[in-house]
Amino acid sequence: MPVPPQLREKIEKGLEAIRTHSLHHFNWPHRQELYLTFGSYDDPNVLKARGWLAVLAAQYMFPILEAAATEIDDLLRSMLEASIGYLNGAVSDDEIANIEDEGYHTLGNWADFDDPGYSPRADIAAMAVYKAVGEAQGKRQAPFEFAKKYSKHTSDGTVSGDMFSDSDWVSIAGVGDTVGCAALAYAATDENVSSYNSQKLEEFWKWWLLEAIPKAWQLAETSPNQSTE
Repeated sequence: MPVPPQLREKIEKGLEAIRTHSLHHFNWPHRQELYLTFGSYDDPNVLKARGWLAVLAAQYMFPILEAAATEIDDLLRSMLEASIGYLNGAVSDDEIANIEDEGYHTLGNWADFDDPGYSPRADIAAMAVYKAVGEAQGKRQAPFEFAKKYSKHTSDGTVSGDMFSDSDWVSIAGVGDTVGCAALAYAATDENVSSYNSQKLEEFWKWWLLEAIPKAWQLAETSPNQSTE
C-alpha cells in the first residue's frame, strides 16, 4: 500500500522542519498535522498503519532499555511483544488492555523502586513502550488534541499545554505519542538527559519520516489486525 500523496507532502515538509530546527528536532505540532494527514481511524488501514508506526519507534530505541538492565525488563518486553501481537491478530483486546494497565501502574511508581537500572533516560524510553501499547489499540488518533487542557507553573508564570515541549509530554500518560518519547531517549547525551545530541535527533527523525512511515503502511496492508477472543 503506497504512502498517500498528501502524506508524502507532509513528510517533505517534515524534513524541512528538521533541517531548520536548531537541534534538528521534529516538534509535536508538526507531528500532529502529519498524523491527521494519515486519515480517519474509520479506515482500518489507517488505524493499523498508525499502530505499526508507534511500534516501530519503540522497537528502534528498545536497545536503550536492554542496555540499562532494569528490573522491569520483562514487563517492557512483554508490552512491546503484546503490541506487535495485537497488530498481528494474536493478542486479544482483554490481553493487551491488561498489560497496558500493568504498565501504567508499574511505570507510575518506577522512580520509587530501588532499581539500579533506573534513570531518567530509561524512564523516557519505557514511556515510549507504554504509549505504543495504546497506539497499537487505536488510541491517540490526535495525540495532542487536549494539549490546551494542561498547564504548568514556572518562575515566569503559567505555561499552557499548547506551548509545552516534547520533554513536558513524556511523563504524561494520557497525552502525547510514542515517537516523541523514543526520539528524546534515543538522542539523550547521558542517563540524566542533561541535553540532546542534534545529530542523533536528525538521524532518528529522518529514519522515522523516510523509513518508518512507509514501512508502517506496508505492514498495515499485510497484518490482519484481528485480535483473538
